[in-house]
Amino acid sequence: IAVSEALTKCPEIQFLDLSVNNIGIEGAIAVSEALKQGSKVQHLDLNHNNIGIEGAIAVSEALTKCPEIHYLDLGLNNIGVEGTIAVSEALKESTKLQHLNVTGNSIGDNGATVLSEALIHCNQIQELNLKWNEIGDVGAGALSEALRNCTPLHFLLLQHSPHYSRKTSLKSHSHYLHSPPGDSQLVKPTHAVSGSEMQDTL
Repeated sequence: IAVSEALTKCPEIQFLDLSVNNIGIEGAIAVSEALKQGSKVQHLDLNHNNIGIEGAIAVSEALTKCPEIHYLDLGLNNIGVEGTIAVSEALKESTKLQHLNVTGNSIGDNGATVLSEALIHCNQIQELNLKWNEIGDVGAGALSEALRNCTPLHFLLLQHSPHYSRKTSLKSHSHYLHSPPGDSQLVKPTHAVSGSEMQDTL
């Protein structure tokens, strides 16, 4: 809450990292209220804060007031499908977004499908982290269509999605899709990458 009060006095701030601070729902709402006053924030990191669905909804409302946002990290926050729906709606206006992390939020196929609808509008996206989200064939298919023409994308993480079958395919991009060094092998998708190939390499 103290941080949110400070934010109202710093309208020019562009980089805000509150990751791993356990701010919870109340903190997320407070920070969001401050950002809604008019913000130039470009980098917003709320990773691992247990903001939940209510916090995600509050953040989504703030995002509509942050037109310059290009980095958003909501990983490990238990936002679920409902929170993902709210954030996705806001992201439709975040045309400058380049990095999105929603890892470990149990968004499943429904969340991935809704997020895909938003990503169609985020044609500047370069890095997308969706691992540990139980995304299956339906969600992977929706992502495939949404990212079809996203040429800037070079970093895509889908590890640990046990319901993702070998029959699913993600459309190829002209850039590398890979994971961090030591986490997996590098994939150069010169053709459509099959589900089995993605599981072997991601």
